[in-house]
Amino acid sequence: MKRIAASLLALALVGCARRPPLPPNAEMSGFLDDYSLLRAGGPGDLPLVSRDESVDGTVYRKVLLEPVTLWRSGRKSLDPVPEEDLLRLVSEFQDAVRTRLGEEFAFVDEPGPGVMRIRLGITDARVSDRVLDVPTAPQGSDRPHPAGVSQS
Repeated sequence: MKRIAASLLALALVGCARRPPLPPNAEMSGFLDDYSLLRAGGPGDLPLVSRDESVDGTVYRKVLLEPVTLWRSGRKSLDPVPEEDLLRLVSEFQDAVRTRLGEEFAFVDEPGPGVMRIRLGITDARVSDRVLDVPTAPQGSDRPHPAGVSQS
């Protein structure tokens, strides 16, 4: 969750990169107002990015964090996920982002100088494949880790 929050923070700080536009048939959820700003990410980047290299991220000391939203696309990838799980996912993601950002930024309720506005949305989620899931024993339990890794 921390990596996701850091990645989303980096994306929120920036606007539009100088990269070729996406192919017109890319499936989008409707979360963004203008998908033409997205470009293919580079090595070690997210698949799609929108970045304005002229933005100085060091000027931001406060955050206006809008509520995390969930966007259902036409792919129906969220249909098999129970509604309570989706609500928990949104809530826990927002809590993780607030916790991580709270280490460096003050939260505010209104825009202003030095305030970074962050709008986050979950646009695609899938039910995990139970065959591929690897269960792990909780830390501190007497059961061994399934991969043979020490839990100390």
